[in-house]
Amino acid sequence: MEILEQARALRILIFLTFGTGMGGGIIITADYTLAPTISQAEVGHIRLADERPRAYGKNGSFEGFCSGTGIAFIAKRIVKEKFALNQPVSFCKNIRNADRITPRCC
Repeated sequence: MEILEQARALRILIFLTFGTGMGGGIIITADYTLAPTISQAEVGHIRLADERPRAYGKNGSFEGFCSGTGIAFIAKRIVKEKFALNQPVSFCKNIRNADRITPRCC
């Protein structure tokens, strides 16, 4: 509740949540005597790239990059690039294991 008390003192509050997905909100109070206006911020759906990683049917979305699935996708791509350049990867023994990378393990 301490955060809520601190937030009450602000005229504008923007917050993001990170977990299995992303969420956010914006609270704007133009006048302290008025009730705040609360709006959802669909920041997870903001497109950062034209291609993958994909989340909720959108390629390159912010949530796609921040989700466990997106992080695993990026890790697979980087591992494959490193093996193509004959560079070692500390957490993946060979290129066959690259496709086994998940948000939990590799």
